[in-house]
Amino acid sequence: MSGEPKTIDEYLAPLSNEQRAALEKLRRAIKSAAPRAEECISYRIPAFRLGGRILVAFGAAANHCAFYPGAYPIELTDLTGGTKDVQLSLLADVA
Repeated sequence: MSGEPKTIDEYLAPLSNEQRAALEKLRRAIKSAAPRAEECISYRIPAFRLGGRILVAFGAAANHCAFYPGAYPIELTDLTGGTKDVQLSLLADVA
């Protein structure tokens, strides 16, 4: 892939097998929970849009994967200590 990804599949393609598997599992969970949401790329990371607004996004970093809430209110303080993302170890937290 050259340039920025245009689809979630393009974003996932260059990741390690471990990262790709964790994010594919998260992707399936999001699709199951919000079947009407549309996949997209937003701010260069995979996201799901519902009613024209970003529902959630996710991505991979060197040592973790992250889950980002979108425009809809989601209470994450119990998981994050008040930050705006949830960092997930590659395999343990994505169940």
